[in-house]
Amino acid sequence: MPKLGAAGEQSISFKCNRIFEIRKKELLETSRSINEQQQELEAEKLASENIMKIKDKKLKKKEEDLASIQRVLEIREANIEKLVKENKAILATIEKRLSDRVRESFEMMPPGKAAGILQIMSPERSAGIMYGMISNKIGEIFAKMSPENASKISLVIKRGPPFKTNKKFFIIKKPEKLIESIEKDFGGVE
Repeated sequence: MPKLGAAGEQSISFKCNRIFEIRKKELLETSRSINEQQQELEAEKLASENIMKIKDKKLKKKEEDLASIQRVLEIREANIEKLVKENKAILATIEKRLSDRVRESFEMMPPGKAAGILQIMSPERSAGIMYGMISNKIGEIFAKMSPENASKISLVIKRGPPFKTNKKFFIIKKPEKLIESIEKDFGGVE
């Protein structure tokens, strides 16, 4: 009977070893699969990190480019503002010269003719022209006007500049065509 026991023990031991070997192979396969998956994950992680580094570099480069463009735009904007200020100053000078030329041409006219033209204009425009004239010349022109027009213009002059109600009334674009502009505006008043 001991043989049967020994054979039975061998058979159980053999079965246990066989089960153990099968489980060992399964565990090794599972372990190998886990290692492979872990390596794949680490490779993907490294690839993702590299992609993120590349994207970060590109993003940083774009940010630097945008900052550079913004600086250029700010410089250009400052230059444009400077040019606008310069152009406004030039325009103001031109407008003053034109206004002075118009005023001077009215000062050179006989008072009756100047009064006739100034009466036809709006009181604001007439006041703008007469404002810089010598007092004696203003008096001579007022003397040739109707009392109503002289009164309206004198009140506007008293109020003081700016006399402009509409900018187009005060700008003559080409000084060399001053007489033509006056004749066009007033229908050749003599």
